[in-house]
Amino acid sequence: MKEKEGIYSKYFELDCCEELSNEICPFHKILAETDLNIKKVHVSYNLSNKVDKHNYIDEVISFDEFKDRLINDKAFLNLFIVILEGEDYEIRQIVSEVWVNSFDKKKTDLIFTSLHA
Repeated sequence: MKEKEGIYSKYFELDCCEELSNEICPFHKILAETDLNIKKVHVSYNLSNKVDKHNYIDEVISFDEFKDRLINDKAFLNLFIVILEGEDYEIRQIVSEVWVNSFDKKKTDLIFTSLHA
């Protein structure tokens, strides 16, 4: 665990989402099924299966919309950034890196354990 100015962080790497383009990443399924009180979700995704710095969308959506679009929006299969914000924590996935950040060490440990089981 890393502490920076009162923020506790834990990190792990995914090995499951990078090459998927026609199905939901297992990690995103875990995020969608979490029962944390998520306030908002920042997402970035490519509009095609190819990485193109000019052909992507950044948006902030509700957690309910995030869950719905994972199932119903094929573009969401190309997510490369997902940031879930709660009242006092953040779960940040950028490509294969996942960070759990909180001001509360116990909350950081709990969320990290639930995501990285």
